[in-house]
Amino acid sequence: MTPLERALQTLSKGEMPEKVDALVNLNEILSDQKSIQELCSKSDMILEGLSTVAMDTFVRVAVAEIPIRFAKYYLNIVYKTSTTIAVIRESSEISMIMLIETLLK
Repeated sequence: MTPLERALQTLSKGEMPEKVDALVNLNEILSDQKSIQELCSKSDMILEGLSTVAMDTFVRVAVAEIPIRFAKYYLNIVYKTSTTIAVIRESSEISMIMLIETLLK
């Protein structure tokens, strides 16, 4: 399992402190130009993972229970992913729509 896959799995199944660490790891992966190939090949997985995290965290958890650090990192990762043109080009329309609709809820 690659670091990217591990980070996405932790985001969907881990506890809140683990999710924060996974977001930090994902941030590092997004910042590393060497990993652009893997990011592109797993672009749908990334967008779907971000959608799942939004639903699991921001919809099902009380706002007072969400750490500010987590919310900040999450929004930063969504921004970085959305502005990485190579990743967005490789993403399916369905994955993009799912993330956008989830964020707008």
